[in-house]
Amino acid sequence: MSSSIHRSDCVKETLKEIVAFQKKSEQNCKNGCADAIDELLHPRKKFKNTIPFILYTTDGCPFKADGVTTFRCKCCNKEKFHCFTTFLFRINDLKNDCAILELLAFKHEDDCSCSMEACNPCEQIDCENVDDLFRTGICIKIGPSSFSSISCLPPIDLPSSK
Repeated sequence: MSSSIHRSDCVKETLKEIVAFQKKSEQNCKNGCADAIDELLHPRKKFKNTIPFILYTTDGCPFKADGVTTFRCKCCNKEKFHCFTTFLFRINDLKNDCAILELLAFKHEDDCSCSMEACNPCEQIDCENVDDLFRTGICIKIGPSSFSSISCLPPIDLPSSK
């Protein structure tokens, strides 16, 4: 389901469609027998709740955002800050001309090491395990009209950050 759509109004329309898909896929309540039958008929069917995507600015460059979080360092057992840059986002809401995007990142074994930041989306994504992508809980507000295109990645299951 990789697609790239151009024009700022198309970016907004695509974000609306993603929000609708993600809201529809949220499992607030189970539907009893229907879910049980579906699970029986499709035992390998994995629930997907997120369409990660990459945005492109009007000059054609991939959009990236920085996030800051804290973690308990394994090597010294102290709480430390960790700053990261990402090109991958999940839309959490879209109202009027304001989109709330959650920054997505990949888990890495050693939280204490400073890894080189990716210079482009392919460097961030290439050879990473899909299961290592996670929701950071860090959000930014953007105006969809500031972007000229969006590239959607395949839908995946991302548990809530909290």
